Amino acid sequence: MIARLKPIEFIRNTKSGRTHPALLTCEADNGDLVEVVAKFSASCDEGVTNLAREVVAACLAADLSLPIPEPYLLEIKAEWAEIVAEPIQRSRIQRSSTVAFGSKLIGSQYSAWSAGSRLLDEMVQVAAAVFTFDAIIQNADRRSGNPNCLVRGEQLRIIDHELTFMHRLILGWKPPWEIGGLRVMQTPGYHIS
Repeated sequence: MIARLKPIEFIRNTKSGRTHPALLTCEADNGDLVEVVAKFSASCDEGVTNLAREVVAACLAADLSLPIPEPYLLEIKAEWAEIVAEPIQRSRIQRSSTVAFGSKLIGSQYSAWSAGSRLLDEMVQVAAAVFTFDAIIQNADRRSGNPNCLVRGEQLRIIDHELTFMHRLILGWKPPWEIGGLRVMQTPGYHIS
């Protein structure tokens, strides 16, 4: 089951991200503080639908022991949203659902996967599992220009799953288990693999 947190501090906006994520300090029921990268529904193309996809994909990845930052549901109170100092983000938060998605901040020791990153032998099994996972959940958002994959030495962490499970929006889509269903994964740059 995915844990719930309550935001207590807006730290800052992230430096990148199409959905304008924010860094927050949140509090768990036991009083522990957790720094998270938060996404709010008003910043997503399909609002809460994208956040629901993010939650389902993160929970599935965790159940499959894929390397993701710990996911959380964030309980957003109107009183907290009102004190966010950054006006554009405050407006996004106020226009969003009272439940946001958060991923535990893993820190600056990880860097984004780049075209020059090398797949080490120790990473092959995990990379194959991530490739298969992305094929099955129809993740079109882990591509060369936008890897949504963080790396530190031989360790990988995959992030950003709100554009998954979109098979009804893809013309000519075939289930991945049918012949030709994974053909799109052969397109250069479609996936970071």
